[in-house]
Amino acid sequence: MDGSRRKFSCVEQYYMYSKALSAGDKTAAERIMSERDPKKMKRIGMELVGFSRELLVFFSSKFSSPSC
Repeated sequence: MDGSRRKFSCVEQYYMYSKALSAGDKTAAERIMSERDPKKMKRIGMELVGFSRELLVFFSSKFSSPSC
């Protein structure tokens, strides 16, 4: 997504990191990457700035399938 190769610790980290970048929140994306607890990753993802319901629909269809 951002041109770099990332190694994710779990699917939740991949999903929330991708969601943060889609919302343009690079700070949250880096917080998610530094976190090891999936519950905390999800919490960060729920607090994203600039993430709308419309973006959620687009994001879910685009990023859910490749991670499964």
